[in-house]
Amino acid sequence: YCQGVRYVARLEQRAGYVPENSVLRISAVRNIASLQLVPTHSGQEWCTANNVAIKVEAAALNFRDVLTALNMIPKGMDAMSDQDGLGSESVGIIERIGSSVPDAALGRRVIAMVPFRISATVSLKETFEAPRHLEAAEVATLFVAFVTAHDALVRFSSLEKGDALLVHGAAGGVGHAAVQIAHHLGASVIGTSRSASKRTYLVRCLGVSLALSSRDCLGY
Repeated sequence: YCQGVRYVARLEQRAGYVPENSVLRISAVRNIASLQLVPTHSGQEWCTANNVAIKVEAAALNFRDVLTALNMIPKGMDAMSDQDGLGSESVGIIERIGSSVPDAALGRRVIAMVPFRISATVSLKETFEAPRHLEAAEVATLFVAFVTAHDALVRFSSLEKGDALLVHGAAGGVGHAAVQIAHHLGASVIGTSRSASKRTYLVRCLGVSLALSSRDCLGY
């Protein structure tokens, strides 16, 4: 509100045609404002017998994508950062199928680990059926966080009933996933967050046994 005039943020529909094979890229290193959808020939080749084409409904960007856009991840250190375009998880509807894919796959909503794009072509075995009770934008944020937490706690740490787990940044995406998986396995959870309101949330809503400040060393 300035000098008697109220200003509000509004979303405006993008004008013009965006090709389905467009990917999200940053055209100027370290300049987030230069993000744009750019046509690409990558993945246009249709397709092996086991592939499906997905019309993307929603895609997620996470902190790794911010680091990639700022050119802070060295080449070769992270395979996902070296891919064609930003993003690593999308949800959408299967609209075309290869000759070896069952007809029942058509129209199915799935999650796939692909960069952000309007349309994606992947192997059917690299897709996972999306939860039906969630909206596309909600589903798109789940996969990487839960796979990360699951691999860390189940595959590598063998967390089990009776264990105690300390989760730093428990109010974040991976933190949420870690807390839920730990509780599912029967472990107790101590969570940290720098925000007092988030620490209250961790105890009251996520069932964390104890919530501590991540910025107060005396809290430990």
